[in-house]
Amino acid sequence: MVLGVLKMARAEGLQLYVQAGRLKYRAQDKPPSNALTAEIKQNKDALIALLVAQEGAQAPVKTVTPSGLHSAPLTRNQARVFYQGAAFDTGDTYIMEVAFRFDSLLDPARLRKAFQRIIERHHILRSRFFMGDGDLPRQEVVKEPDACLVMTFDQEQGPDQWLRSRRYARCDLAKGQILNIALLHTAGQSHLHIACHHIAFDGGSYQALFADLAKFYEDPSAEVPPLPLQYGDYANSDAAQNWSAQSQAYWRAQLDRVSSFNGLPSDKPRALLSSFSGQSLRRTIPTDLEEGLTALAAEVGVSRFAAFLAAFYVQLS
Repeated sequence: MVLGVLKMARAEGLQLYVQAGRLKYRAQDKPPSNALTAEIKQNKDALIALLVAQEGAQAPVKTVTPSGLHSAPLTRNQARVFYQGAAFDTGDTYIMEVAFRFDSLLDPARLRKAFQRIIERHHILRSRFFMGDGDLPRQEVVKEPDACLVMTFDQEQGPDQWLRSRRYARCDLAKGQILNIALLHTAGQSHLHIACHHIAFDGGSYQALFADLAKFYEDPSAEVPPLPLQYGDYANSDAAQNWSAQSQAYWRAQLDRVSSFNGLPSDKPRALLSSFSGQSLRRTIPTDLEEGLTALAAEVGVSRFAAFLAAFYVQLS
């Protein structure tokens, strides 16, 4: 019942919290409805107990400070990617790609210099990944940035053929080659393809990459302030984060009896080794169905992905 009250509050745009032992709320634009107010009053003590327990289960947030170190353990997410790459042929699963066409000819030397400035500035883009002492993976900044930049220039191939060949672009983590850049000149146009490894790059990294690329290409000698923090600083801080026994107990309780597999029926037996090979099947759902599932997700307090996956499961069952 208490979780139901929290879901009602979330649906109305309210956040319930405890301050000095008293139950309070934050509202986006209007106070709680009469129905929600009644439920809150009826379950006040239980709500306070749950919110206090959840607050106590959360690990304290630590401030990340510059470490000055050029070596660090891998974060949990990085370690997952690293171990998968060591155990399986992940192919291009963790290779992020983006391509652009320019109606002018980019200067290859100028472009290379811009990317050199980028990997000099962002240490994570010139870090090598390896198995360190104690059989634990580590990341270490390579001192010579030039050795980490892989960039090719082509004028012979057609754009379609060239782009298809770039599907096999890879990154060498052991050498610190996180970026793999290719430039094509053809018929007065430039085609730029950037491949980068997800162990050091995600969707949010593009904005910083493009901003620095535009700045350093326009002015190769542009002066920029040093970054206050490097990813290695975060990784060292993350490694020092100790999860309290209360926090671990909370998450074990939350994940208890949750299956490791999604339970969706399959027409083939599950392979012993992951191959990362598969196909995509695209279908367009009606707008009213999409809006209905979105509203359902908001009502019950789950992500759109969870709601759509549940609907998919119902369809298959």
